[in-house]
Amino acid sequence: MTKRIIYKAVPPYVNKMNKKIILSISLIFLIGLSIFVYAQNWAGESGAPIYKGWNLVYGFANPGQLDGQSFEKSNIKAIYAFNPLSQQYIRMYPNKEETSITGDFLSQTAFWVYSDAETGETFNGMYNGVEYWLYGNPMPYNERQLYKGWNFVGATVDIIDKKLSEISGTCNIESSYIWNPEDNKWETGFGINQGISKDILGSGILIKVSENCKLGTPEGDIPSIPNLPSDSGSNQEGCSDTDQNSIYIKGTVVDKYGSHQDSCVLEEWNDSTSQWDFNFLSACDKTIDNKYSSSNPSGSKTRCVVNEITCINNENGADNYYCPNGCSDGACIQ
Repeated sequence: MTKRIIYKAVPPYVNKMNKKIILSISLIFLIGLSIFVYAQNWAGESGAPIYKGWNLVYGFANPGQLDGQSFEKSNIKAIYAFNPLSQQYIRMYPNKEETSITGDFLSQTAFWVYSDAETGETFNGMYNGVEYWLYGNPMPYNERQLYKGWNFVGATVDIIDKKLSEISGTCNIESSYIWNPEDNKWETGFGINQGISKDILGSGILIKVSENCKLGTPEGDIPSIPNLPSDSGSNQEGCSDTDQNSIYIKGTVVDKYGSHQDSCVLEEWNDSTSQWDFNFLSACDKTIDNKYSSSNPSGSKTRCVVNEITCINNENGADNYYCPNGCSDGACIQ
């Protein structure tokens, strides 16, 4: 369906985002205006599908990036960036707001791009694919900083076919979405353990995180440094703990009775027995840190904890520790 173009339109809003385009004073961008002059020395090329209407396009901050390409610069009518610190949009084109952005930001984010045309052809396996220049080399995913709330993450080659859980780093990812430019709507992205499809290469992913964090390999995937050997001279009489009592790493304790691993536990208060029940699970969601007791009757009757196994007097012992962000596979989520 052909839509009437309104040049003062702003990009589709994330749910509950402020609908005003406000220059944030909290995120200061340092590169001068000269970065947007149509440069001759580009860092490389990229490609993305561009449909009529709004599109999320990785690293596309100005129509000048179409210099010498087959897609006409005049087709691009508006470009907006998203400031993750202020959770506000910044107009990049036309009539760019009085701010400029760093090369680091250019090399990791996706921009809203409004076009009044599309190619109708396939380029590099992408329908309506458009080739354009890049100001800088793509930033590796494990160097990308995310901020509490919504973030527009560029879909670059190094994240394709990976699961979100494999690139989450220190981030607690609450939700993710992708933009469908053909139907002009948001779609649920993918689960934490689903691969990122090559169909969105050159586009972007909208990710919401609970706190400031950094993408990368989750710390829980890296085993702890092995313990020093027991001075008892016998492995069976010694005791070792692979995570050194860390609640954020799934550990294994080995003692004379065998091996024992940390587990996620959902503590639930049982009114009929006036005792806590302990349900060992593969994962449990975030709960309130306000434990119910007779002296605290308004407290929560459910708690997500990790059953942390450790060494006590050369034997295994255990205690439950509250997980502020929930628990998964025997470790608190960071």
